[in-house]
Amino acid sequence: MHTSSRCTYGRRRILSTVKKSFIKFGKKRVSKIMKKLNINSAGKPKFKTTTTKVDRQAIHFPNLILGDFTSYKPNQLWTSDLTYISTKDGWVYLCIILDTFSRAIIGWSMHDNLKNKLF
Repeated sequence: MHTSSRCTYGRRRILSTVKKSFIKFGKKRVSKIMKKLNINSAGKPKFKTTTTKVDRQAIHFPNLILGDFTSYKPNQLWTSDLTYISTKDGWVYLCIILDTFSRAIIGWSMHDNLKNKLF
């Protein structure tokens, strides 16, 4: 079970799977067997990177396109996206502006923090 789950099943999942097979095992017995076979489950990631911080005093603009990204001539509709990239020296933040008609990148900016304005 442990190997077929890509080493993610721990004591609780193995115990619940064994109980579904109508085999009577207790959690101590499963723990002892796992310890004897040197089986450890994969833990959760140590951290989760969050970059979104809500500014309650910022001006919020309405969504004017409502999910319709079609445009019939150049420079009619631009979209933007911000992404962060992990590098050997730390995080780098990349912002691009894209013309939806030609799908060409109009501009881009990169910085090592979000405190400065990217555009």
